[in-house]
Amino acid sequence: MHISVEVEKPEKVFEGKNYASIDLGVRNLIVLAIYDKDKKLIRVYQFKSRELWKEYKYWDRKIAEYQSKLSKSGHKGKSVKLRKLYEK
Repeated sequence: MHISVEVEKPEKVFEGKNYASIDLGVRNLIVLAIYDKDKKLIRVYQFKSRELWKEYKYWDRKIAEYQSKLSKSGHKGKSVKLRKLYEK
């Protein structure tokens, strides 16, 4: 999935020494790039989301397995266990 967000540029002229750009993602949770006033890249920080991604996939599989069991047993309606799995 790709979500784009447009933000209006402020009319204020850049007065600082440095500025930063932030990219939010799934695999790389945050990528932060710092530039000087001449737009020369100074430093990049990458905050990976590997552990968060692994946990998300673990619970996603658990939920899918339980939904499959419910479907095979012909269960219709709400399930307390399924709700609790989603809360984790």
